[in-house]
Formats: sequence, C-alpha cells, structure tokens
Amino acid sequence: MIDYKSARYVTTLAECQTIRAAAEQLYISSPALSMYIKNLESEIGCALFSRDKNCFVPTEIGWRYISCAQRILQINREFEADLSSYLRHSQHQITIGLYKRRGISFMVPLIQSLRQSLPAVQVNFLIGSMAELERMLCTKEADYMLVTHPIHKEDFIYSHVCHDELLMVCPESLKNRTSQLSGCPYPILPLADVLDLRMLLPNTSQSIYAYVSQLLESSGLHFSSTRTVANMEIAVQSAAAQMGVCFTLASYIPSFSHIPGVIFCRPVSKGCPVSWSLAYLKNQPPLSEFPLLKEQIRSQIESILESNGP
Repeated sequence: MIDYKSARYVTTLAECQTIRAAAEQLYISSPALSMYIKNLESEIGCALFSRDKNCFVPTEIGWRYISCAQRILQINREFEADLSSYLRHSQHQITIGLYKRRGISFMVPLIQSLRQSLPAVQVNFLIGSMAELERMLCTKEADYMLVTHPIHKEDFIYSHVCHDELLMVCPESLKNRTSQLSGCPYPILPLADVLDLRMLLPNTSQSIYAYVSQLLESSGLHFSSTRTVANMEIAVQSAAAQMGVCFTLASYIPSFSHIPGVIFCRPVSKGCPVSWSLAYLKNQPPLSEFPLLKEQIRSQIESILESNGP
C-alpha cells in the first residue's frame, strides 16, 4: 500500500499541511493531489489526515503510515546515492569536495597534473562549506573531501595529506612591529602587539574557526574590540583598509595577491600548524587511485607554500 509515489505525496502533505503548498512542492495541481490522497485513503480504508479547514493534520494511523513512508524514501535516497557513486566509478570518475577558497587557487593546476598522472580518470570538484562537504560525502555526491577541520567525525576516515599554517593578516602599516627569524618565510608579529587593533574573527562555518579559537584561547589574551566577518575575502580587504587584523592559511596567500596593503605574519614564533586531510566514508574503502591522488594534492599544496618563501 506504500509505494514511492504515495510515500512522497503523503510525507510532503504532512510537512506542508495544505494541499496548495504540497502540490507546489510536488509540481502537480492541487486538485490532482487532493484526489490522489482521497483515493489512497479509500484504498486503505481509513483517513490518513484530519481536515481542519484547509489544514491537513495526520491521524494516528497517518503518523504510522508516514513513519514507514519515510523509511522507504530514505532507502530510495541511499540507493540513488549508491547508484550515482557506482556510475561515476564505472565511468572512471572521481569527485572531490573542496572549500571555496581552496578551489580558487587549487583546482586548475590540480586538474592539469591529474590529467598527466591519471589520464584515464576524470576528476571533478564540488565546492562548499564544511557542513556542505560532509553532506556531499554522506550522500555520495563526492568520493572525498579535502578539509582542515581539526574535529574528526566518526562517520569518516581522515587521511593526512600535508601541513599548512595559520597566519595573521595585518595592515602593511604594522610592518615596523614585526621581526624576522632566520629560515622563517613569514615575519613574526605576536598577538600581544596588536591588542590595540580590532580582531576580525571567522564565524563557525569557516574552516579556520577552530584553529583561531584554539590560538586565542591558548594565548590568554583578550582583544578589547572584536567583530565576526563571515567572508575571508572581506576580512582581508578590511585588514588592508586598516580596519583590523584577521586570519587565513599560508596556502591561501596566492588567492589574495590582488589585495594590496597587507602582510601575512606568524602570531606566535613557533607557528600555528594546520593539517590538511583527505576524508572519505568509513564504510566505503578508498579507490585504487587514492595514494596517487593524495600525492598530487600534497605536491600542489607544498608548491604553493614554497612559493611564499622569501
């Protein structure tokens, strides 16, 4: 009595509560949906919804129907994800999820190198936030996600790729406050020396949020003025306009080359290490190309970091 179509129609009506709203979401006419629900209830022999004017509220048996229908829809989603993944792999395709900022300076050179090292494989990229990349991996839209987040979730396997570094972005006018250590590619500007400036903090959705939080907590320092900036590009432009200091990753420096008037500094002399990982689903073993893919990504990131040297 519960097929895929019925499951969709009933659960959508329960969510929307009105025939009109549900019909719009299902891309059918209101009379057609109303007739379908009426015929389904007649077939079952009891009402799935109670009608209160134009509002449809599931009955007790209606909720039981919806519970079963949701499992059917979930099974269908899981199969669609498996099918999509199977078709990609049978067609020799690999899909990698990346942060937006990483994609700006990373995708094109990586695609070029992978074409040479994996000529029989088509590599695709999806761009998103941390939460979006995790969703893409869970729904198997992506085979891997390249991430820096230090908090690892149980559903995923994280394979270390290479190291990066958290840097502070400051107005160029602060150059006289910096010092230089031998062998260090970045000037040193301790956090204690910029307490008079506004700290432009990343928000919780940004990949560097956890690292910045750890740095500030371990420093024991408190800035008198802070502001959350949700976009790293805007934060760096604000630093260039002498509106404060912010943070970014060392491997992101090339993507800010169009913004003059900033310097990239170590906030602590020993540096703030960041780890890049290539993550995949725990119950889905990595593809045979995984080691070579990791090596190519590592090579690209390290090449960017080396170009930042003095």
